Amino acid sequence: YTGTVSVQAGEQKLAEIPMEVDVLQWRLPAPRTHYELDKEYTGSMFYYGWLDPKGTGKIGINPLNERQFRTQVKTMLEHNIVAPFMVWGCGFDLYDADGARDENLRRHLAIMREEGMPGHTLYLGSHVGEPTTPEALAKLQEDVRTAIRIAKEYGCTEVYFNGYEEVPLEQRRMQIPGYKVVREAGGRILTCGEPLTMDEFGPIVDVHYCNVNPPDCQAAE
Repeated sequence: YTGTVSVQAGEQKLAEIPMEVDVLQWRLPAPRTHYELDKEYTGSMFYYGWLDPKGTGKIGINPLNERQFRTQVKTMLEHNIVAPFMVWGCGFDLYDADGARDENLRRHLAIMREEGMPGHTLYLGSHVGEPTTPEALAKLQEDVRTAIRIAKEYGCTEVYFNGYEEVPLEQRRMQIPGYKVVREAGGRILTCGEPLTMDEFGPIVDVHYCNVNPPDCQAAE
């Protein structure tokens, strides 16, 4: 395919960029790992997009209008990304009290389902934080249950909440009460960083993606 991309500001033409693109005549197969070919593989990626509440959108940066968001969802699906990690939490902030977050989450999930996202798994980038008081932990549990209830309306059976990423071990330990509350509420925890201390975190972290190669013995655990 050949063509030209025109760049304009109002009626003023700023540039014309010739382009030539080769499109391969095949679809990507469903992904599998080399060691478990009989099991489904959930393709994911960090996704930073979020919808503009005003519906306007921007070019190149957030927030997105609905057409932009739908196009990006379609593109992810075409490349086997069936459960993107919603870095901004689909607009659902666990500590947002302005009343708009529930509707924001519904709006994102509705469009994702309409465009074909299977929706069985939702990686919700809403940070658990470091709540310690009984009041804060109770509020976190209530908010997690709300997010899970909304997600189930759109077919999500597993909802993951994000721990702080790539932080020192002591800061990760400060999040343990929050992790436990999330799991008690029916949610799951995913986090990122150096290999975990498995005896401490193994029972309370569901997905951990390492920023370095873990020891074989720890990967097996």
